[in-house]
Amino acid sequence: MSYLFPVQCKTHSDLIDYLSDEHLITDDSLRRAFLKVDRSDFTRFNPYADAAMYIGYNCTISSPSLHAHALRELCLSLKRAKRALDIGCGSGYLLPVMAYLMGRDAKVIGIEHIKELCALSRNNIKKHHKKLLQTQRIEIIHWDGRNGYLRQAPYDCIHVGAATSLHTVNVLLSQLNNNGRMVLPVMLDADDNDENQKQMMRVYSKNEHGQVSFT
Repeated sequence: MSYLFPVQCKTHSDLIDYLSDEHLITDDSLRRAFLKVDRSDFTRFNPYADAAMYIGYNCTISSPSLHAHALRELCLSLKRAKRALDIGCGSGYLLPVMAYLMGRDAKVIGIEHIKELCALSRNNIKKHHKKLLQTQRIEIIHWDGRNGYLRQAPYDCIHVGAATSLHTVNVLLSQLNNNGRMVLPVMLDADDNDENQKQMMRVYSKNEHGQVSFT
C-alpha cells in the first residue's frame, strides 16, 4: 500500500478485491458486507482511491484500508454483537457495513458531535440502505463521543474514528461489555484536543470476567 501515491481502483468491486488481496479483508462475511455498501454514496471525491477524502466541516472519511483494518479486528465480535457503537461516524459509511455484519435483531449506534454530519450520514445511508434506519438497526445521534453514550451501554463492540486520549479510552472501556472488543487510535499522554501527539492504533478486549487487555 502506498500513501504517497494511493491506489486508485476503477469500481467498488475492484476496491474490495484490492483490500482482499492486501489481506485487510480475510473473512467472507466481512467481504459481503463491504460489497453491499458502495463508498461512492459517502464521498463525491475519488471514492475508490485508498486514501482519506474530505467530506466537509474540516473532516474526512478514512481510507478504505483503515476502515477494513478496523472491521477485520472487530469482525468476529460484530457477528455475535447485539449492540455496537461507532464514535465519530462522519459520513456514515461504516454504519451499514457494521449493521450487515450483525444480526437482524442487533443495533449499531453512530455518534457524531457535528450536527451537519449527522444529517449527512442519514442522507448518505438513505440512498441505498434506508431500511436499516427505518427498522432502527442504525441510529445516529448528535453527541460528544468523548463521553461515549451511556444511555444505551453496554456495547459489545466499539469503533472510534478519531484519535482519542487515554482518559476517554477508560471512559469507553467502562461502557464495553464483558467479552467485548474496541478498536481506536490512541493519543499517548495527550488530551483529545492535542493533534500533534503520537498516535497508536490499539485493539482492546474485555474477557468474561471484565479484565482488559490490548494489542
